Amino acid sequence: MRDLADVIEFDDFLETPKGGYRAVHMQVRGANGISAEVQIQPQTIGRVQDRVHGAIYVKWRHKAKLTAEDMVEREADLRRMEDVYERAWREFNESSADRSPSPESPGAKRPEPGSGSPVRRPPEESTAARAETTADPLPDVDVPVGERIDADGRRVVETRPAAEAIAEDDDAAGGGDVLLPAGTFTITTVTVPGAVRLRGQGSLTTVLQSQVADKVVTFSGDRAGLAGLTLDGVNLVSGSTGLYAKAIDQTRLQDVRVRRFDVGLHAQGGRQALWVDLVISNCNTNGKLHGDLDASGDSGGDSFVDNLWIGGLCEQALTTGIDLSYVDRPVWRNTIQKVGFEDNTGIAMNVNGARWTAMPGCWFSGNTTNLAVDDDDDTDAAAENTVIGLHVSDAEVSGGTMSFAGTCQDAVFDRVNLSDVDVTLTLPKNNIVLRDCIEDADVTIAGDGTKWTRRRTMYDDPPASAGTTADATATKAWSVAIDPGQVGLIRAAVTANQTDGEGYGVYHICRHIRRPGAELGYDAQTANFTVGAVLTGATSGATAIIVADSDSGVSGTLTVRDIVGEFENNEIITDDSGGSAAANGTLSEQDVTLLGATTNISAATESAAGMGADFNANGAEVEIKVTGEASKTYEWVVAAQVVVD
Repeated sequence: MRDLADVIEFDDFLETPKGGYRAVHMQVRGANGISAEVQIQPQTIGRVQDRVHGAIYVKWRHKAKLTAEDMVEREADLRRMEDVYERAWREFNESSADRSPSPESPGAKRPEPGSGSPVRRPPEESTAARAETTADPLPDVDVPVGERIDADGRRVVETRPAAEAIAEDDDAAGGGDVLLPAGTFTITTVTVPGAVRLRGQGSLTTVLQSQVADKVVTFSGDRAGLAGLTLDGVNLVSGSTGLYAKAIDQTRLQDVRVRRFDVGLHAQGGRQALWVDLVISNCNTNGKLHGDLDASGDSGGDSFVDNLWIGGLCEQALTTGIDLSYVDRPVWRNTIQKVGFEDNTGIAMNVNGARWTAMPGCWFSGNTTNLAVDDDDDTDAAAENTVIGLHVSDAEVSGGTMSFAGTCQDAVFDRVNLSDVDVTLTLPKNNIVLRDCIEDADVTIAGDGTKWTRRRTMYDDPPASAGTTADATATKAWSVAIDPGQVGLIRAAVTANQTDGEGYGVYHICRHIRRPGAELGYDAQTANFTVGAVLTGATSGATAIIVADSDSGVSGTLTVRDIVGEFENNEIITDDSGGSAAANGTLSEQDVTLLGATTNISAATESAAGMGADFNANGAEVEIKVTGEASKTYEWVVAAQVVVD
């Protein structure tokens, strides 16, 4: 090409693939000065390029602003594009190999184990794995691991035992795929190094069985992965774990099944994983996805953050399906998308102290408990282990129960269909918001039902709670918890509609509120505290902002707000301006107060005198109470807006 024209730009995507795409691109300029682009690519790549380009690349090229859900969808599309190109590349390699002399043909030398990059092969078509009784030992299976040109100029595929390939084809060789053939094989334990992926011929075709009370497959480096295989513990051996990773980032799972272990998958920390079409089934605990330092071990664990699981199932767990839990490190910004939770005994999805968890497109069916949400019980770590930001969207929940407790801040269900679900609200601090959801007549609400609020986008209204009255007694219909030191305003629109008659009521009301700061006594003061400074407990690690100090010399009382954690009696407390003393007791919190009188934004309209809606202070909460008529049934809807600081 250089003899015919000047090559002014050259990109070798064979050497360095881009999103799986492999070709050579050149920008050339002829003698007449006209430039042209030349693409040289394998025929198999060319056949799929138009389809991939049109379906995926063009789809996102002109989209200027991406939402969080767009980004998840685009990532999945790009992974699919890479997979299509990789299959085309494997097909090209296979056809090239078919045209080359076999290592067993006359005149060819039998290859010695080599160390080149793994050679990928297309999967064999199969609908089921071999019977378990015919399992073969994995170390006796030779797998292709590289290729070379022999002395006669012929291409030779090199092989080595699978166990050796996994152990040696690691980061030093640039990583790659170690291919396993179809079949069912017995193993004990396997360690997969960083950047190496153990790849079978499909999760229904390649099965690795192990009955050891240990970690069967361990990822030991970033970007380790599995694809196209099943890990089978056979009979739930106590102490067995199918797949284990500690503080391993960017793990890759695709078309993987894990079944019949004590614990199916255990991650003690890890970041930026991508799991596609992962099925975990029939374990005591299907998945432990933990922010866990492993303090009782080598303290080598980590936070579990920014991970993505797209497609698959969590099914038939005997105790817990997925345990997404804070142990002693944050569990933040994880997405489980289009994953089904089916037929799990116990809790299908446990969210313990996790923050900003997204579950778009998931479904729950046949579970004892579909979803359990609560803060972690380590109150000293409340700055990072309370539930904030749970978003379940475009989902189905059928049968079973759901429970909510603790902070539950920004817990939102969007476009979710709930049928025959029993919901328990164990004094969650914040409202659970259902936006554009459907609940059938068999959905029940137990506990503090005022925290189960609904809204419709078409009305652009705030979340609303609903309930009934059958007498003339003031009844709690809505509530919100106010933190110490907060001040604000609440306005509410309230409607009443009689179900056994034509009675009605409409109210639009407003009230100002304030909750005084919490008080903390101190003694043995060695330096004065400063109002506006940040107070810290030396033992508990709790923090707060000092808003007042009643100083009597060596003792006194602090008033604080913005409290995180729980101060302990007799611990040393200091502020960031040098103040120091010992805590004398624990925090004493004061009740919320209503300021002024209730204002009618518009005049009340009601069919009977004595009906009404008004605000009420009850401990830490501000409530809205409604009053109907004796011996008459009214449905009430309360939509309230809260502004606090």
